[in-house]
Amino acid sequence: MSDEIKTIHDAIDAVQRDVKIVGKDATGHNHKYASYPQLTGLLRPVMRKYGLTISHRPTHLMDQGVILHAIRTVMVHRPSGEVIDEVWPVVVPNVKSVNEAQALGMGQTYGKRYWEVSVFALPVGDDADEARFNAAAEKTGDKDDTTAYDGLFTKDECLAELEKSSDFAAVARITKAHKQRSIDEGWDKDLANTYHARKDELGA
Repeated sequence: MSDEIKTIHDAIDAVQRDVKIVGKDATGHNHKYASYPQLTGLLRPVMRKYGLTISHRPTHLMDQGVILHAIRTVMVHRPSGEVIDEVWPVVVPNVKSVNEAQALGMGQTYGKRYWEVSVFALPVGDDADEARFNAAAEKTGDKDDTTAYDGLFTKDECLAELEKSSDFAAVARITKAHKQRSIDEGWDKDLANTYHARKDELGA
């Protein structure tokens, strides 16, 4: 392990450099996605290389008197002892073809996958995704043009712009333009979470 990897954020940055893209290997609800086994198969060896371990444990949250299913995620950087410890609610899908326990398991798996993709700001896709991105961008005449957004938005402005955009090509351009700035300023996880949420909402 490099002597430069001294903190948990250094380790996260190193994982981001090593894992270039997570391919989509599964199909569901008429679209392709990266399965959790695919993601962990790529991530775990690289995480171990940089001293990171992770656990996801079922728990519960209380929200206005209502008990919600939740997951407690703990990621530890062994060399420094630094920890990311978060509890987040599980969204249980309403799927008629499965029972309640199976639906909960689906929600837990989706949440774990989403958390790991978000915390490492991992791109998920393949050549077809790049083609769709370029095709959408060409409609506005600014294929892969991020310079118009570079340094333009603060964190709040950037996230607000992503939330209101109905065009995935614009969402992708804004995210790409602000990725390094968000890392430098410590809001890269917020950027990744918003990007992936908008990607899902727009069906990209």
